[in-house]
Amino acid sequence: MHNIWIERVLWCERAGLSRAEIADSCGLSYSSLGDLMRGATREPRGMAAVRLWQLSERANQRDEAAGADPGPMPPSAAGRQLRVGGIQRSSA
Repeated sequence: MHNIWIERVLWCERAGLSRAEIADSCGLSYSSLGDLMRGATREPRGMAAVRLWQLSERANQRDEAAGADPGPMPPSAAGRQLRVGGIQRSSA
C-alpha cells in the first residue's frame, strides 16, 4: 500500500531539502520523520501534517517552475480527499 506522506517527503528531497531540513520545517523530530519513511508511523499528526503538505507543495511548484519532473502523483491519491489537521483538502 502506498503512503502519500512518503511521496510528499520524496518531493521535498527531490527539491534539494535534506530530511533534517524537512523534519525541522514540519516541527517533527528527525526520528519521527524516519518512522514515517519506514512505515512505522502512517501519517504525521496535527500541524506537522499541514506543514509537510504545504512544504511539499512549495517544493513541487519550485521543481515545476524549474522544469524538473517531480514524478507522478500516486494513483491511490489522485482525486482523493484528504483530511489534514481538521481541514478537508483535495489531493488532486
